[in-house]
Amino acid sequence: MQSIDEGRCESMTQIGDAIKHERENLKWSQERLAREASKFSEKSIPTITVGNIERGTIVNPGIDKVGPIADALGVTVDHLRHFESSHDKSTTGAR
Repeated sequence: MQSIDEGRCESMTQIGDAIKHERENLKWSQERLAREASKFSEKSIPTITVGNIERGTIVNPGIDKVGPIADALGVTVDHLRHFESSHDKSTTGAR
């Protein structure tokens, strides 16, 4: 099983920020995302886990959590991993 650590994010909240951004674009609650992600997982993904990943309180979320979340959101894990750096580039000039 692949670990997110293999392609570690620059910040612990990078994946969380990306997940929150994509979830809010869909106008989904954390509960809805947890329910949808659980459809792509062998184990249920609790709402609290989605919240903890979004806040960055889960230090290294595994692919067993992030993979199903990405699937539910309709994006790739790589998209989530690289979200912040591409987002920062587009907003850097506005400072």
